[in-house]
Amino acid sequence: MNKTTEIWNITVEAVLRFLRRPFSNFVTRILLFSGAAVFISPPIEDLIFNAVLRDWLGIDLGIEVPGTEAYAFGTALMLIGAIHNIVFVYLMSAHDLAQKKTKNLVYKEMWIRIDTLVDDIARLGNLYLTVYADRDDEMVTKAESSYLNYVTFLRENRPFFFSEKLYKYGMDLAELSVLEMRAFRACISEKNKPNSSWDFNLAQKTANVQIELILNKYDVLCQEIRQIQLGI
Repeated sequence: MNKTTEIWNITVEAVLRFLRRPFSNFVTRILLFSGAAVFISPPIEDLIFNAVLRDWLGIDLGIEVPGTEAYAFGTALMLIGAIHNIVFVYLMSAHDLAQKKTKNLVYKEMWIRIDTLVDDIARLGNLYLTVYADRDDEMVTKAESSYLNYVTFLRENRPFFFSEKLYKYGMDLAELSVLEMRAFRACISEKNKPNSSWDFNLAQKTANVQIELILNKYDVLCQEIRQIQLGI
């Protein structure tokens, strides 16, 4: 982007921000009221100067009542005010729509990463009682990769979340996921021992409890995102 384009974009954005300000809508009211005042002034002046002072009281101040020009000027002011108001409403609607789209994109991308992480973690719970195979390492490595993608996205986009509580819930889910991945890494290590005395049944029951906690936090996150989307 060259300097001229950059300056132009900054100028356009500054103008749009000014037009979206509440003061801009105040200008609309001033234009409409001023236009209406100018428009109705000729008949009022005619009533005061001609009908009352000259015809009724016999006083002629020699003041000419505004004619067609006043009507035209008043009409122009009201027309400008109406156009200004239409532009104001349009810009506010476009701005709100753009903000909503941006917010939806952030939360949609976040939800995809949450869902992927929870799905990968939940799959580990089915492998505690199986004989060691390469897929054990593949599954936990995939879960760890999903975890890193999720946490990186969460931290990088924290300033764009409309709820600090959502970030906290998201990090809670990440911490629970780490515990389960570590537990399954320990399970793999025991599977590779020739005569391990490790209680795999107990390990799976513990993993099921941990995964249940993760799913509960998953539901909490889902509810929080829905509330943000609905503006609750």
